[in-house]
Amino acid sequence: MNITGKTKLVGLFGYPIGHSVSPQMHNAAFAHLGLDWCYLPFAVAPKDFAQALRALPALGIVGVNVTIPLKELALRAVDEVTPVADLVGAVNTVHCQDGKLVGYNTDVAGFTRSLTEAGGNLRGRTAVVLGAGGAARAAVVGLAKMGAARIWVAALPVEIERAASTAGLARRAAGGAVGAAIEWRRPALRSAVEAADVLVNATPIGMYPHHSRPAPVPQTWLRKDMLVFDMVYNPVETRLLAGARRRGCRTVGGLRMLVLQGAESFTIWSGQAAPVEVMQEAVAGALGR
Repeated sequence: MNITGKTKLVGLFGYPIGHSVSPQMHNAAFAHLGLDWCYLPFAVAPKDFAQALRALPALGIVGVNVTIPLKELALRAVDEVTPVADLVGAVNTVHCQDGKLVGYNTDVAGFTRSLTEAGGNLRGRTAVVLGAGGAARAAVVGLAKMGAARIWVAALPVEIERAASTAGLARRAAGGAVGAAIEWRRPALRSAVEAADVLVNATPIGMYPHHSRPAPVPQTWLRKDMLVFDMVYNPVETRLLAGARRRGCRTVGGLRMLVLQGAESFTIWSGQAAPVEVMQEAVAGALGR
């Protein structure tokens, strides 16, 4: 990589940042298309985030991705937000346009494109989303936009109000979907999962280095005709996905969502179609697959 004063810069703000494979993904895409661009990771603590973000136009940086724990802070720090980002309540992509910071949420597009590729027909279906944070909010919006009729959002009792707020996005996103919160207690959650057509894990449960811990739900709750989506991408096949595969479920892993949401960011910044399969190969290589 030959970096000069003409090289256009984009990057990633997060805290911590060492686990990210986004630099490998985007730099492989730039190299494949012959673009004089470079993607850099920046460890930005929450207390410094607003100041760092406001410095982007002055530094000539085209834009950044934003990851944990900064996505909700970004919503309040940018000058403009897209309707999807405003609905989700989180920004994961920032683009500097004419000196203004415009916030996007590409997680919804990455999620829905992954489901579409897997043949997920959600019209009139029931879904269970595990978790109530930003990833869960993106999932609820995506599920509702794809036509899901009922969406359960499961969370621990201490987060049940947040789960109710997340579930409320279902009707706001599509007008017809019904969302409801459910406490993460075995009898109630088991009944919801066993009746669902789609199960989405939007929690960090199963993520490296804690990947040997039990899956968020037992595989015995899963039906052969279910679609199971795990947003965790490291490891590529989590214990939840392995159990779902053994039960004969259709499965979608977080790696594909990571790539597709990254492809959306790539196009926002560069105006060019992203080389998705090149990005996929780079991520898989970085994760040792």
